[in-house]
Amino acid sequence: MLKSICRLCALCFALLILASYPLAAQRDTATLEGRIVDVTGAVVANASVTATNTSTNFSYRAKSDGEGAWTISPVRIGSYQITISAHYCPRQENR
Repeated sequence: MLKSICRLCALCFALLILASYPLAAQRDTATLEGRIVDVTGAVVANASVTATNTSTNFSYRAKSDGEGAWTISPVRIGSYQITISAHYCPRQENR
């Protein structure tokens, strides 16, 4: 009888742990990501990216990589204004 009660308690405990697992997945953060290209479709490397939360005015910053990709994570869930800037340096051809 005692073994049955112990098994039942262990089963209840295991179910309680499993039932609470989805609660850990509830997050209040997100990821912002993108890829920067110019009007010709060429990637823009080393561009500055600023994401400003429109409610709090808090800013996050990142740089685009060699493929033009950028990621800012984690950020608080909300509305953001994304600003991207890059300096254009034309290549000089040898004559």
